[in-house]
Amino acid sequence: MSGHAGPAAAGLPPPQQSDPSYGPTPPSEAALGLDRRQERYWLIERRCKDLCLYLDVLTRNMPRYEKYVLSAKMREIGYLCLELAIAANKKQHKKTDLTRFNVQHEFLRQLLNLAVEAQHIEPRRHRIACKKLDEVGRLLGGWLRSELRADS
Repeated sequence: MSGHAGPAAAGLPPPQQSDPSYGPTPPSEAALGLDRRQERYWLIERRCKDLCLYLDVLTRNMPRYEKYVLSAKMREIGYLCLELAIAANKKQHKKTDLTRFNVQHEFLRQLLNLAVEAQHIEPRRHRIACKKLDEVGRLLGGWLRSELRADS
């Protein structure tokens, strides 16, 4: 025996299990006092951060001749998407920033497809990145639709 009894023996509750690919789950509205818009923003910001972190890992092993062009552009657009999400949340009129965010999001999708077609990234990693990018896109689409409805 190693002498380490673990958290159960110390009277602590077992750690919460969450999806490790997306980081922590969003806290409940009651816990933070967030309204629906703030919670949506918190979630899209978290997913954008996760995407940026994964893009960094994804592009780290690309060939040198692509590392300084394609991979740098992919990381740059990932950071720009995060920046646009933050900017849209802080502004009264969000439509312009959300539309720009949507365009950059689609451009990042096309760059990922280009990287896998050129065999710079593995198809398995491409699927993971696309899954993360799709979730950001779904959240962005909902946010954009709600802003368009609010303007009408």
